[in-house]
Amino acid sequence: MKLLIADDDPQILRALRVTLGARGYEVVTAPDGASAVNAVIEHHPDLLLLDLGMPGLSGIEVIEAVRG
Repeated sequence: MKLLIADDDPQILRALRVTLGARGYEVVTAPDGASAVNAVIEHHPDLLLLDLGMPGLSGIEVIEAVRG
């Protein structure tokens, strides 16, 4: 299963990438909302884990962009 994790905190991204990767998940990360939208287009993840309070595009705006 491919996961996309978007968060503006690099420590959270690193921790989740290592932990979930060790559990066998393929993890793609994005440091902001715009990168998350681009990653969805490029990688077609099965699940999105989004920080709702990212600068630029918020997690809610990423959801709206992906659904649209």
